Amino acid sequence: MSGRGRPGGNPDLEKYQFKSPVSESRTAGIYLRITPTDKERLKNVKDWQEKLRQKVKEIIDDSFSNEDKV
Repeated sequence: MSGRGRPGGNPDLEKYQFKSPVSESRTAGIYLRITPTDKERLKNVKDWQEKLRQKVKEIIDDSFSNEDKV
């Protein structure tokens, strides 16, 4: 067998391929230093990445909405 996968590809690819839950791509990164203990505890939080994204968005939104009030 010379190739990998099914010859001609998967006709149902769209049905099974990954679809992002957001319209804008998540390619930008930030780096945050935390303690090793907090890192291990964070890994045990369900959906921790999404929770952090939501919290960062909340901080940004609050910051800009407070600028409008000044």
